[in-house]
Amino acid sequence: MAKQIDLFTNRGHGGKRTNAGRPRKDKSMQLHVARPDFSSRYPLHVDVKLTKGLPSLRTKIRFKIIKQAIRKARIKGLKIIHFCIQTTHIHLLIESESKQELGTGMQSFCTSIARSLNNALKRRGRVFRDRYYLHVLKTPTEVKNALTYLFLNHAKHTRTPNKFDPFSTLLVFNEKVKLGLSKVNTHSVFPDRHKRDRFKNELTGLLFPPTTWYLSEGWKRAK
Repeated sequence: MAKQIDLFTNRGHGGKRTNAGRPRKDKSMQLHVARPDFSSRYPLHVDVKLTKGLPSLRTKIRFKIIKQAIRKARIKGLKIIHFCIQTTHIHLLIESESKQELGTGMQSFCTSIARSLNNALKRRGRVFRDRYYLHVLKTPTEVKNALTYLFLNHAKHTRTPNKFDPFSTLLVFNEKVKLGLSKVNTHSVFPDRHKRDRFKNELTGLLFPPTTWYLSEGWKRAK
């Protein structure tokens, strides 16, 4: 039923109307400006945020939704090298040949998550708060910092140093020692070796091996 108009308000002329004028902008929103151009030689750090009021992404059911979205986006050319899932946002390390390829893949990724998450929550409406944030990683130090950020983000937020995050792809990262993550204990979360191997194989099937120099070798030269 449509909301009725209150006949006892705004009867006169003049004065400022309630909620009049252009809507206020959320300062957290990514402005609709042209994204930076990038060369395919540089890896990309992409961040997508949920709209306010949605439950945490860090559950088995929602993790499954995100993994399914990654599989679908692969067909559209989205080359995800690593990722981590936080309560209200998703961080991705991506390699892409062009802005068009990245845009098409991200559109598929976000649309798939939005539809499945809304179905699971029995709701309608917007799922992501704004456009995805893009940072082009142009130096070995930036790439190293991005890797560390992805793998230790949850540990930092929960103030539990060296805690392994099962909602990240650290399990399939083979350079933990060089990244300074040798103290992170994956066995505490996966004491069963067979379950750990199955999860590792699943992640490997979702991800692309790095092809850029920065993600394969360059970050190791950062101080």
